[in-house]
Amino acid sequence: GEVDLDQQADDIPALRRVVTEDPDPERRLAAVTLLGIADSTDAVPVLAQALHDEDENVRMEAVLALADLSDEAPLP
Repeated sequence: GEVDLDQQADDIPALRRVVTEDPDPERRLAAVTLLGIADSTDAVPVLAQALHDEDENVRMEAVLALADLSDEAPLP
């Protein structure tokens, strides 16, 4: 079923499903954004997967989210 992104800000498994399975790049982008503010190390591997998304905006958001989460610059 559809994941309600408004209700899922701290539901990392649900967000992971959106990032890895949702065909809509807008929804993947929203999920990556939520993962970036989730402030959880559990989000890191999901964001790392999002770095390989086919959508450029999703990839960029994943880079920014990882930078925020880790306080270290990700890959250049």
